[in-house]
Amino acid sequence: MTHYKIQKALFMDLDGTVRRNKKGGFIEKPTDIELIPGVVERIHHYQDQEYLLFAVTNQGGVAAGFKTPQDISDENAEMMRLLSLHNVAFDRISIAFTHPEGKVAPYNRHSLMRKPYYGMLAVLEYQYYHEQGTILDLPNSLFVGDMDTDRECAEAAGGPYQDIQDFLKGGES
Repeated sequence: MTHYKIQKALFMDLDGTVRRNKKGGFIEKPTDIELIPGVVERIHHYQDQEYLLFAVTNQGGVAAGFKTPQDISDENAEMMRLLSLHNVAFDRISIAFTHPEGKVAPYNRHSLMRKPYYGMLAVLEYQYYHEQGTILDLPNSLFVGDMDTDRECAEAAGGPYQDIQDFLKGGES
């Protein structure tokens, strides 16, 4: 008989939620990245409660031709390095490179992986169920972001949403 574990997760958008450009605007290279003040402490709160930690991010700059998937990988590596200095690490990072108005194939298309759709969450749910026997408790998890697409993704997945500003204040959803 297989025993399954039910576990809550903290789903976090990245740009404008976990990280930002030190000088403002879009992140252009890994050395531009700084963590949003206060976010590490708040992530620790959920990490201490044994939430799984997931990053879910739209990176349409790849579809637009401003960045490559390798650029995004390098940016994420720098973010993970900065987080590791505070003993924080995401269990997985899920990325949607697509955008329906993009110019670079194969990313210039509609995709259910791109927020506001909840494809990234569904894939994480599938992976954890089949790889580890873990059922993600979406209704009791938390999605944190800074855009309407983040909120809409959480709503579509049936989970609660908190804007980054409220999250940083320490309120529970």
